[in-house]
Amino acid sequence: APALARRIALEQARVAAARERHDDRRDFRFGFIRPAPGRISGVYGSQRILNGEPRAPHLGLDIAAPVGAPVAAMAPGRVLLAADFYFLGKVVVLDHGHGVQSLYAHLSRLD
Repeated sequence: APALARRIALEQARVAAARERHDDRRDFRFGFIRPAPGRISGVYGSQRILNGEPRAPHLGLDIAAPVGAPVAAMAPGRVLLAADFYFLGKVVVLDHGHGVQSLYAHLSRLD
């Protein structure tokens, strides 16, 4: 539907705008941890199909954690975006410095 398409486009623009940040912080230097327990349910580079149409490859790693399980930041960082979107669900984007970012999507809640 046109209204839904507009919403999705606006949400994609918000994520893109948040991810444009590049600063001199170096939080990534502390290394990264696994943000939640659970099985790997989606891998980087896999082909996504939406309404029978091939879409852009998956650019992340999905972890099937139990509903309500705490999700930790992979590394220290600054919150760039926290919102509830159509495709991403409840999502948080963190900046770890120098353009290194992590995105946490399909969360059961935002705290």
